[in-house]
Amino acid sequence: MEERLLVMRVWRYAPFLAWPVVAAITLAFRVPIAIDETRYLTVAWEMFSGGDWLVPHLNGEFYTHKPPLLFWLFAAGWKLFGVNEWWPRLVPLLAGLASWFVLGRLARLLWPQIEDVAAFAVILAGGTLLWSVTSTLIMFDLLLALWVLVGMLGLARAGTGDRRGWLLFGAGLGLGILTKGPVAILHLLMPAALGPLWSEHARRAMPRWYLSALAGFALGATIALAWVIPAAISGGAEYREMILWKQTADRLTSSFAHQRPWWWYLPLLPVLILPWLTWRRVWNVFRVEARFAESGTRFCLAWAGPVFLAFCLISGKQPQYLLPIIPALALVAARALAPSYAMSYRADRALALLPWLALGLLMAAAVGLDSDWHDGWLTDVHPAWTIAVLLVLAWAVLPFRVSLLEGAARLHVAVAVTLALVAAGLLGSAAGRPYGVKGAAQEVAGLQARGVTVAYYGDYHGQLGFAGRLRYPLPELWNPDDILALAASDPSAVVLLESRANPLGAAPLLPTSVMAYRTGFWSIWSARLLAANIGILETVRARGPRGGGDAME
Repeated sequence: MEERLLVMRVWRYAPFLAWPVVAAITLAFRVPIAIDETRYLTVAWEMFSGGDWLVPHLNGEFYTHKPPLLFWLFAAGWKLFGVNEWWPRLVPLLAGLASWFVLGRLARLLWPQIEDVAAFAVILAGGTLLWSVTSTLIMFDLLLALWVLVGMLGLARAGTGDRRGWLLFGAGLGLGILTKGPVAILHLLMPAALGPLWSEHARRAMPRWYLSALAGFALGATIALAWVIPAAISGGAEYREMILWKQTADRLTSSFAHQRPWWWYLPLLPVLILPWLTWRRVWNVFRVEARFAESGTRFCLAWAGPVFLAFCLISGKQPQYLLPIIPALALVAARALAPSYAMSYRADRALALLPWLALGLLMAAAVGLDSDWHDGWLTDVHPAWTIAVLLVLAWAVLPFRVSLLEGAARLHVAVAVTLALVAAGLLGSAAGRPYGVKGAAQEVAGLQARGVTVAYYGDYHGQLGFAGRLRYPLPELWNPDDILALAASDPSAVVLLESRANPLGAAPLLPTSVMAYRTGFWSIWSARLLAANIGILETVRARGPRGGGDAME
């Protein structure tokens, strides 16, 4: 009996034990993916190499889409460890790990009398499809989720009467703004405004509550303004207008990218919280009305509900925007599961594993499937990855009878490791290699080192800057007249051209170099050759200038 209890205690820490495995797979096999990851790395590289840590730049111009905290972390790591690819890959993984510690503290604060609610909360949050995928990406959302959790922990402490909680609230708010802008205010201020609905302390002293919330907000704003004010002065009027107004107002009302209908998140959310959606006992949360009278449950609903509704109304939508509310959903589900942790996992394991079993079988059968619908991604995956996926899933099923906590922990590990293996297999396949840009970046770096001007036809997203450690920006050419002007002013210049078709088979003239890039091609042309045969742009079906905006921001 004591040995069994020891095993169950170990399983409480399963996410932390699986984390090094996921980190090792990610660091060993993943490369920065164009367009988003390569762009963020280039912004950090230009900050590091150019020495301007105040105003971020991309391709030598102001980068106004995001605040600088993530770039600061990348550049600071390069100062300590030298310029490398593994440190930026490790930062989001570390942010996710820290988030689990904060989430556990928050769970114990909300339900101190219920054993294992913290373990379930971490297992459920970290084991969702959304969290598992995002944890291996060089993006802002997991870092934002960490600061939101810090702010919510402070808010929950303030709800018990601990006024020091407002310091944590303000710190989380300020760091969240420095990570991803004013969206942090949406995540933290709405549950604070609803304090009297979930906190007896707030109901008894509402004026003091709102004055304290205002002080917490002022602290967060001070942290953010410590960067905003000097950056606005240094960047000038154009940069000031972009960071203080346009990047917020435009995203809220008429986002230039990712415009989607208000209901877009409704069918997506169940997919993002897989595999727990298929776990019967998670739905027990709706069966006990008394649970909704608890302050902890109402705290989580005040956190997730209004924010989810607000995101539905905002025009720009992406799946990862919902990441900071996943812990709130996990906490509610953990509250329902924790009292029954000793129950058998047998009843739930089959349904919970169905999505992942289907994925493994699909990968195994991909060789015999028509590759048109998956663009060769599945058939290019080495069979060893498929076997690894199926073995991980089988391990999650066996042994047949385990406790509910152990079953949830096994499933968390299976999901996290499976997705890391699948991502590594896909991106390491022939179909995935065009999403890495190292070869093209090194070629451009070699040209620049010889004094050759390399220009880009269309909207350049900074894909090559970090990968090639480029020291000079790539001038953007927007129309044939720009090519003619470049050829006249610099006859030795070359043009990097993005096209849908392979120029070697579609063009009457040959470029100096052709490289696969995403679902198309990059080719390098002599500017003078292009100027003399300007019609070639249509022949290779070059993509024209695209609208700005980050592909996954």
